[in-house]
Amino acid sequence: MKLLTFFVFLFLFPLAAHSSPWGREKGECFVAPQVYYYTATRYWDRNGDKKSLSDTFRKWEIATYLEYGLNGKDTLTLRVPYQYIESGSSSTSGFSDIEVGVIRKFREKGSSVISGRFLTIIPTGYSINKELRLGYGRFGLEGDLLAGKGGKSYFLEGGVGYRYYFGYPSDQIRSYGRVGLKGERWLLMDTLEVHWGLNNGERKTVGKNITLEPYYRLIQNDINFVYKITDGLALSVGFIKALWGRNTGDGKSFYVQLWFSF
Repeated sequence: MKLLTFFVFLFLFPLAAHSSPWGREKGECFVAPQVYYYTATRYWDRNGDKKSLSDTFRKWEIATYLEYGLNGKDTLTLRVPYQYIESGSSSTSGFSDIEVGVIRKFREKGSSVISGRFLTIIPTGYSINKELRLGYGRFGLEGDLLAGKGGKSYFLEGGVGYRYYFGYPSDQIRSYGRVGLKGERWLLMDTLEVHWGLNNGERKTVGKNITLEPYYRLIQNDINFVYKITDGLALSVGFIKALWGRNTGDGKSFYVQLWFSF
């Protein structure tokens, strides 16, 4: 059961994380520094047709994700990312949006749980006039319903939520489903995630950052392997591939994390 509460769902582009519905026990802390690399040479246009980019788009990110258990029901979450983005001769770097949230368990019985998550997206003051901007530059809110069920050698979980920005980005329905297999010292997860932009609100040009179209739709798959080094330390490596989209990059990502639990 300890392994079930040892993982975190990573932020994808435009990189918004989904947390485990199990959360943390009172006083328990989880810290996950991450190195992430994303690249794309093609994109999907607004009709879902693939086209080639004039320049290869690349993004490197160093991020830290934290969870802290306030009590038996509530877990605080925080994610702070630093990014470097380049496309052709253009590049930009700096802190992207910070995400602060809380997970609350509504019901837990045995290895099954139903939870809710509330997330705030906070821009960090980066320029929104750069051709390769780091984010929308708008505050956002997200609410999610999460559920999970564990077994001796497996677990299942999923969630669905609604994201709203105070500004031009369209509202989004976000959902994911995950299957996990676990051994004594390892964990293998496969996650399918859907971002579904509702095409409401205004559309504004955001430059060459293909992961930041104000209205986009995306389906992608994340395969993640975790090896438990000690009771409080694990190594996580993963690969993410976009499967289908509109107004977003046809990209792939690699990431490495260290998981500290204490």
